[in-house]
Amino acid sequence: MTQDWSIRLRVMATVDAIDEVQTELADASAEDPESVQIGHVKTVVNPSEFRLDLAQYAELVGTFTGVFFGGALVPRLVSVLRRKKNRNLIVESPLGRVTLTSSTDLSEDQVRQKLKKLIGIF
Repeated sequence: MTQDWSIRLRVMATVDAIDEVQTELADASAEDPESVQIGHVKTVVNPSEFRLDLAQYAELVGTFTGVFFGGALVPRLVSVLRRKKNRNLIVESPLGRVTLTSSTDLSEDQVRQKLKKLIGIF
């Protein structure tokens, strides 16, 4: 299903997790440049603002099209989350914030359902 809209998302996590997310999304962008556009990646200055511990965190901000219904974001995030236990990704849009927690049996549908609230679909 092709989407004619786009959404800007911020993904926050530990630096190593953001590095993996960035790699996955760069690969997706190479496959379909219209679907993923990474705006910037930087270290989060004050992680306590997001109720995170004092580990080193980073954020990735990008614009995504077709994000939830056939786009690259969901499978790429699931791939990153399955690689390491006790990993959290915080994904934020203008409509809200969700936390995705790593699990080896995490499905794309579970992630897609959580992310739907970020585009106003409940």
